[in-house]
Amino acid sequence: MLGSLQTGIQPPIREISSPPEAAPLSDATLDELLIADLRSLQGEQQISSAETGDTYANASVANHICPQYSSRQINRLESHLAEHGTFDIPIVYGNVIVDGITRTIPFVAATETNANHGEMSSMLYLRDHIQVARGFMELYQQDPSRYQAEGDMGRELLRSALLLMSTDSQLTRFEQVIEMGREAGQADWPQISLHFNDLDGNEPNGWRNKQDTLQMLGHLTFDAIDRRFIDVDELTERDKEFLGFLTPFLASVGFPLYENSGSWEEFAAVRTSVMAVETALLHKQLLLL
Repeated sequence: MLGSLQTGIQPPIREISSPPEAAPLSDATLDELLIADLRSLQGEQQISSAETGDTYANASVANHICPQYSSRQINRLESHLAEHGTFDIPIVYGNVIVDGITRTIPFVAATETNANHGEMSSMLYLRDHIQVARGFMELYQQDPSRYQAEGDMGRELLRSALLLMSTDSQLTRFEQVIEMGREAGQADWPQISLHFNDLDGNEPNGWRNKQDTLQMLGHLTFDAIDRRFIDVDELTERDKEFLGFLTPFLASVGFPLYENSGSWEEFAAVRTSVMAVETALLHKQLLLL
């Protein structure tokens, strides 16, 4: 049969070509896709501002947007934000032991305390606490009469931040890091995230502590003294011990070129953002000498 004959002729081999690979999307395109995705999930109509042409998630925001603001418009916007709880800070109270004395202090919670955010629902991040104290101080400096209450709370939060850094365990960590130098790791540094049931910082917590928080507290304290927000006589001996540790601490760990986690970054690196805080701290300290 013809089908069984061996002709010795091989059929031509056809190459099957793969479809061309799509060019990778640019970062800008990926950003646009992500924003579009988020907007679709949000499920709210985008409202265009008559003043700027930009779009916003709701009319109440769009109606307050202006290219430039008068004092009246700023006050109107501030009132609107206040009515919606924008400025409500989750301040709670807890106990910390300093010099053998149990003190009840206010502090800024990491998250809402009436919702489930895991471990963070029962923690404070000292950086957040310090930034709130700073914000209240700035409001008071701008208008002491209008922001008297914020000024009072700002002083209390600064005082409590200093207490949190002045416990036996925290000051011991400063001493140990100064001795260890560059070998000191995340667990060796003073703790900047604390559990409500361990405000003294006695227990290991496994969080990244090599950040810019201690430096921020030092700068805020010196700045508050310089601007007469607090008086130097208000500092306790423990406060002064903490502040006195800062310069030898930075020298020991390798300022300005040492790796750290910045503001909660995942990977340690030499960060100019941290250098800026530390340089401001040292400069402010020199001004007060």
